[in-house]
Amino acid sequence: MNMRNKYFLAVIALMMTAMPVRSQLANTSKMSPMLVDKLTENVAAARVTGQSPVTEEYVLALVKLDGKQKSDILQEHGCVVFDRVGSISIALLPVSRLAALSLDDSVERMEANPLSRPLLDVTPGAVNVLPAYRGEQLPQAYTGRGVVVGVADIGFDYTHPMFRDANGQTRIRQAWDIYTWGTQGYVGVGELLNTPEQLAAARGSSDSTQFHGTHVAAIAVGSSACGGRFQGIAHEADIVLSQVYLSSRTKEQQNLLLAMLNATLRADTADSLVVNVRDKKITLSSAMEALAVKHVMDYAAAHDQPCVVNCSFGSQERLTENYAVEEEMMNSLTGPGRIIVCSAGNDSDGIVYRVKPAGERMSERLWLKSSLTPSMTLRSAGRFTLRIVPDIDGADTLTVSSETIRSAGAGGLKDSAYINGEKMQNEWFRIRSTAYENVFPGLTSYNIALTLPTPTSAYRSPSVAIEMEGDETEVMGAYRALTFNRLSQGEYVKNAPYNVCRPGLYAETVCVGATSHRDSVVNCRGERLTFDYNGNDLGQVLSWSGTGPTLDGRMKPDVVAPGHNIVSAFNSQMVRDRITQKQMNLITDSLHVDGKVYCWKAESGTSMAAPVVTGIVALWLQMNPRLTPDDVKQVLAKTARHPEPDETYPNYRYGYGEIDAYRGLLYLANLSGIKGLSEHQPRQACFRIEGRRLTVTGCTQAAVTVYALGGEVVLRTTLSDGTVNLSSLRPGVYAVQIDTHEAQTTGSTLVRIE
Repeated sequence: MNMRNKYFLAVIALMMTAMPVRSQLANTSKMSPMLVDKLTENVAAARVTGQSPVTEEYVLALVKLDGKQKSDILQEHGCVVFDRVGSISIALLPVSRLAALSLDDSVERMEANPLSRPLLDVTPGAVNVLPAYRGEQLPQAYTGRGVVVGVADIGFDYTHPMFRDANGQTRIRQAWDIYTWGTQGYVGVGELLNTPEQLAAARGSSDSTQFHGTHVAAIAVGSSACGGRFQGIAHEADIVLSQVYLSSRTKEQQNLLLAMLNATLRADTADSLVVNVRDKKITLSSAMEALAVKHVMDYAAAHDQPCVVNCSFGSQERLTENYAVEEEMMNSLTGPGRIIVCSAGNDSDGIVYRVKPAGERMSERLWLKSSLTPSMTLRSAGRFTLRIVPDIDGADTLTVSSETIRSAGAGGLKDSAYINGEKMQNEWFRIRSTAYENVFPGLTSYNIALTLPTPTSAYRSPSVAIEMEGDETEVMGAYRALTFNRLSQGEYVKNAPYNVCRPGLYAETVCVGATSHRDSVVNCRGERLTFDYNGNDLGQVLSWSGTGPTLDGRMKPDVVAPGHNIVSAFNSQMVRDRITQKQMNLITDSLHVDGKVYCWKAESGTSMAAPVVTGIVALWLQMNPRLTPDDVKQVLAKTARHPEPDETYPNYRYGYGEIDAYRGLLYLANLSGIKGLSEHQPRQACFRIEGRRLTVTGCTQAAVTVYALGGEVVLRTTLSDGTVNLSSLRPGVYAVQIDTHEAQTTGSTLVRIE
């Protein structure tokens, strides 16, 4: 037997005896469930073959070190470190070294968690209507100029006119493209695109299967293409785009990225403990999201600019996953002039969470949305017995207990039941139960994965009945798959709690829910499409918008913004290659530029609400480049609108309320208490500064009062032919109040005189 196999079998023997934490031969309490599963799978595979694998497996993870040991400890274990933030590293970990890493005193915790998904609303019919975004003219002085607005997402069309200035030049300062082949990009992956030529030539991001990033970015920072009707909030900000590896990526994209990472691993370390193999298998995780956010923050730091990053993606909070290290890293990326804005999620029309009190019997039914392999998670400090029966005539009951699951070890408990007493055409009902200890202090978490028969005329499985007895136990279904209400049969609820996504639930991120303001859209064929499946009231939070609290009781979301039926940019590559009829129905406008067709499309989701807030925060950062997340939340607390006045704010549906860009600017400028100054902009008047002359469109005559930021009146005059001469004022920012005795043309705005 060669030395490699001797070593590998020794590692297997070590790991096989190491599964229980108490053995101290592998400390699984330091690992997230995804890593525990990887460790278990590796051991099981080696146990079957009795030899080293042909393919060495790596998993991308976050590793927190205690800071007392030497910093290259991960490299000594054969890890490839991409980046560090304080004591936390983002690295590829060899699965064969997970046990050894867990026993290293310098390793505090290792986390790899499932991939996020873009947070578009895909509930039936909910994406067919005109923008909720009201399009009020932004103050002339605050357009985002000088602020970096980053968008971490997938599916960017770098050449869309919405990302160009008035001269047709790109406003994208840099893009990290992980789907274009290269090893010179950020952390050595993909490419960094810095010039108009590179952006125009890039193929990886302008793929024909994704549009999410294009739509989101244009809401936050879109220019005035298409006549300015769909202009983004911070339309003069600097744009930095950062690719994210989300669950919606294509197989082609996945293979390209994995090939690049494999190229990084080709120079095997000389460490004798690392198994030398012919090829590598790589599993990616949500750690890629932290890298994408950090890329934008690093660009802003290098150019000494304030920065806000939009993250319109997320994943469900689960009872088996503790994102403590990821949260610590994301929180550490924020600070003065560094803000992260996240979507709240789109699944609060499904009830996913229940608590079974101690000593009481729970009898519930969980309904399947679409998946035949759904899962549920449980969490308890004590013992329980769970019985599961699928909605299939003649199906057996499967019974598991906390003791049997835990005694099965990290490999989990597998059990199956027959239908009508026999296995029929390889169709039967089975479960796999896994226990994870010390994910949360003092509690044991459990994952119950179900496999149900393929539906036929004989076996239909719209639900599973569960019965539970024992100590207090939390039960959580998987939204879009397994809920306590009949989501699959149209039994929607409104704002069910415990449905806020990470990373929006983190302490230092700004979490955004969605409101509705219109319920119809006219597409490019002149057809008006109207749909609102759950009776949403205009001006109020949407019934499916992510609703708190979090599982540990935090108040989320922080704020809401228009997110229903938003018209924004669509990926031109999809228009050319792969647009579906359903997507074509939602195209509202198009524009021919440089021989290409660029389109605008209606979409709904907290994905659309988050960039509204991102753009507004950019305006606030332009006024105060040192704003912190706490400062932003203070502004929201003082200035957000309360759509339902009888509610107490903040609350779990609205947070502090619906964001008000202009009142926030007034508050930051200390102008909100000035007598005679309106706290809103006139809805039918728009402002434009040209030199020292202010032009107001929408009215021709009005009384005009100009205030300095200290609150003193510096000019009283009248509007003549729609203009005001401001030549007597020094350069600076001023508040301008116009009064016409009509509500639609009375109000105030902020202007900057250069």
